[in-house]
Amino acid sequence: MYSGKTLVLFLNTILALACSVCCTLALWWPFQGLAEQWIWANPPPYTWYTHIHMAWFWVGCVGLCFLNGNALFLFEESTTSDEAYTVIFNTNTVMHGLWGLFNSHFAYRNAFTKHDKGTSAEWRNGIFFPFFSVLGCCGSAVVRNLYTSFYGVNDVVIRVTWVWEWLSLVFELGDLIYFVIVDHPAKAQQKARGAYQEI
Repeated sequence: MYSGKTLVLFLNTILALACSVCCTLALWWPFQGLAEQWIWANPPPYTWYTHIHMAWFWVGCVGLCFLNGNALFLFEESTTSDEAYTVIFNTNTVMHGLWGLFNSHFAYRNAFTKHDKGTSAEWRNGIFFPFFSVLGCCGSAVVRNLYTSFYGVNDVVIRVTWVWEWLSLVFELGDLIYFVIVDHPAKAQQKARGAYQEI
């Protein structure tokens, strides 16, 4: 089992991989923007243009996944400089921090201001996005990487952020499974009924 800085790299790789998979569900044509339908209550029709913001996320997620994966498999704590680890940890802090703040802004708009009610930016599930925000897996990654970058390895910080991060990911996965089994078929039937009534 991994430990120390290698464990931090492993956790970073898993989180970036999970984000990459989520964004892939939004992008690739076989899925027809499944992640977009999962997240938004009234998603626009699937086009590359309407999903370009997910492409931005996807590029960052895949890049971060490869960055962390390369470091995980190539770095040795006994021979790799502290500066190399610091670059990786700081990059993760900035990337997850920006994603977390972006998603926190969405959470605030949907939960408190109701500006997005009835628009294509309204969420399907109001409790979903905080787990992608600074309160969820993005925030835990920021804490873990920032702490390790400035103060070195702390097993308690690693374990607490690990547990919270994976609980957030499991909750998100559970919501995705629920959507695919329950909500998505219901939306498809409702859409088909609407198309039938127009005929």
